[in-house]
Amino acid sequence: MLGANRNGFDALFVAAGIHGADLRDAAQLDRARLAAALAAEGVHARCARAELA
Repeated sequence: MLGANRNGFDALFVAAGIHGADLRDAAQLDRARLAAALAAEGVHARCARAELA
């Protein structure tokens, strides 16, 4: 995210990775948790998905 943000690129955040359990509510992405996690890191994503399928 940081690299994309610094270079002005759109970024897609996929929550199926290492932090997935923290950002999901059952099978769905919890948008509030995602927003808080990205804000805590000082980054943003153009789009977000629970997983790539």
